[in-house]
Amino acid sequence: MAAIVITSAKAIRGITAFAQDTFVSYMFVLAALILLVMYFTANKIVQKRLGSGTEEALTYSCLRGFVSALIFFVIYVIMYRALPAITPYSLWMSALLALCVCAYTLLGFRILSLGSLSIFTVFLMLGGMIIPYLYGVIWLNEGINVFRIVGIVLMVISLFLPLIGTRKSETAGEKTGVKKRIIFGVICFAVFMLNGIVSVISKTHALKMSDQRPVLITFVMLCTLSNGVLSLISLIAIKLFARIRGRKDKESASPETEKESGSGVALAAFRSAFVFIVLAAAFDGISFMFQQFGASKLPASVMYPIQTGGSIVLTALVGFLLFKEKPTKIALIGLAITFAATFLFLF
Repeated sequence: MAAIVITSAKAIRGITAFAQDTFVSYMFVLAALILLVMYFTANKIVQKRLGSGTEEALTYSCLRGFVSALIFFVIYVIMYRALPAITPYSLWMSALLALCVCAYTLLGFRILSLGSLSIFTVFLMLGGMIIPYLYGVIWLNEGINVFRIVGIVLMVISLFLPLIGTRKSETAGEKTGVKKRIIFGVICFAVFMLNGIVSVISKTHALKMSDQRPVLITFVMLCTLSNGVLSLISLIAIKLFARIRGRKDKESASPETEKESGSGVALAAFRSAFVFIVLAAAFDGISFMFQQFGASKLPASVMYPIQTGGSIVLTALVGFLLFKEKPTKIALIGLAITFAATFLFLF
């Protein structure tokens, strides 16, 4: 009898500890979602002030990466009163993750000349949801049930719904060749896989280092730093390539005019956007850190669909409230389905 009581007590403590860990992990995911929406908001403000050209986007990505890395370096030093201990595993995993992020970012620029940016976004989000879901079910032996299957189907439907009725208008008057459409399809598939791989890398690292909170913080710092470095390399490469081919901005303007207007306008734009760049770096980095904390305990087949669905719904809500973006009826239906699908993953 005593053995049964002791065993039962241990079981109850274990279940209680698990429930507490699970609750805290969901709180991390919720906090990550809120911060992600705040990052999207700051990101949109920065894009409005800097522009959305390739060089501007890479410059912004570079600055955001370096600022975020600096923030997490300071956080680590204050929390642990020591310099971050960098493990070889975290270093190469962060470099691989940043390489994937930089790759699909550059592919996003290429999309503009081949097809719809909205289709690119759909493939990006689907990759970040479906690939880690399958990874969790197949490789991590995570549970699967009818609710989650229905949720994944509804999520896919909701992501494609906004494209209904826009396809004709987007392609009207454009006679895209077969070769061009094939290239567009290949790029979309590549983006799908790359963003999925990013989530898998993040989950794999979080699982391996689940009990080492300082290592997880260091990993976030390394990821943002790697992204900044790769963005800087890409920016330098693009500028050199443009110079070699003789493609310079404002060729008709004199050097004096360029110095007075072009550089000044760019500098002024960056000055006005600097605060939001810092905020975006902080929100993005802390959101990713909380995702790491959540991923160390929650199943990938649950966490990433919730991240995808939650970010879609909350971002649309912020867009409506802050930027007066009015969604279409089809978009509203898609958002309702997304909310229902996200709720199903809690079962």
